[in-house]
Amino acid sequence: MSGANRRAGTIVAGLLVAALLLGSGAAQSAGSGEITLIHMGDVHGHLVPRPNLRSDGAGRMEGGLARMYALIDDIRKRRKHALLLNTGDTIQGSAEALFTRGQGLVDVINEFGVDAFAPGNWEFVYGTDRFLELFAGDHGKLAELDRLVAAKLGFAATYPVTGQTYTRKVDAFLVDALSGVAQSSAKFATDVRLLSRFRELREPLAEGQVGSSAQPYKANPMRCERVTSLSRWLISLAANPAHTAAVQWLERTLDDSTNRRLALPEAFLTADAILRITHNVAAGLTVYPAMVRRNLAAELPFLASEAILMAAVQRGGDRQEAHERLRVHARAASERMLLEGADNDFLDRVAADPAIPLDRGQIETLLDPHRFVGRAPQQVRDFLAEHVAPVLAAAGELPEATDLEV
Repeated sequence: MSGANRRAGTIVAGLLVAALLLGSGAAQSAGSGEITLIHMGDVHGHLVPRPNLRSDGAGRMEGGLARMYALIDDIRKRRKHALLLNTGDTIQGSAEALFTRGQGLVDVINEFGVDAFAPGNWEFVYGTDRFLELFAGDHGKLAELDRLVAAKLGFAATYPVTGQTYTRKVDAFLVDALSGVAQSSAKFATDVRLLSRFRELREPLAEGQVGSSAQPYKANPMRCERVTSLSRWLISLAANPAHTAAVQWLERTLDDSTNRRLALPEAFLTADAILRITHNVAAGLTVYPAMVRRNLAAELPFLASEAILMAAVQRGGDRQEAHERLRVHARAASERMLLEGADNDFLDRVAADPAIPLDRGQIETLLDPHRFVGRAPQQVRDFLAEHVAPVLAAAGELPEATDLEV
């Protein structure tokens, strides 16, 4: 029985026990005394003792419903107020159970006097029609049981049609969402790595961090490198549940089991690692405005070429001729920078060209960086206020970023 099914079975049994206690003599007494809860479950059709081959390997004969009945009967004799709970997975698993479609177990378990029974997923193994037959044939009670379990677990609704399992497309949707986390994190980490190359910002740098055993100066963005590496792995994992959902036969086949036991936990573990590292990077990111200004100064003349073109046309210049002259000057300035390592002399070339009716002073007025950012500042403010802030408010207090060993 899976952990989720076991918890669900315990919850349902608990609901039934609560109802039983409301009408029990123990609850109606003076308010003192004890209630003994006897738990049985995971019988899996084992009417008779079987060799224990799981732990000690000695093959000792254990179990069997006769022995279990004797133990329960002994407890009941010693405990005045005892309730017997069966948490399911009872009528399947042995030859005798399968041969009788569970009836052999039902006949014997009925002699136990079970006070509350919470069906497990294996109770459905013979189909819902057999389940209804075994458990009174009341569709309404089954629907109510489904609703109660879902509500206790915090769910407002359940899947409308399932057998032993939910559709495996759910796993595909889930891991695809985690893949989306990886995609966004990798994009963020890649941008940090690129801007680190231009020395405009830097991820947290640990004291004594060694970037290379041969090159002492190196301080690679190791955290962001890990994020991009882990993200590739998580993105690739998303294909597994998609393929699993696609190849199921009819209701389900057991070739889903091993794959999802690897893909699902690894997807969550990888997403957790990605988010921890990304949180650490974002919390400790350092921006270097002086380097931003320096890099901008080198590229700003080229960025201003469109503004220069428009201003030249407004002053009577020929657009086609001005465009060609600006293109030639940009190519020449770039070539000089690349071949000679010289400064950008694009503006000097433009100011000296008679085909461009602008002097150096007029050109300088077109170099304000704010002219080239469009609505970006306002868009960022709107996005933070309208989308990010509500999410953070709903999340409540967030944990502090933890340091990482690099």
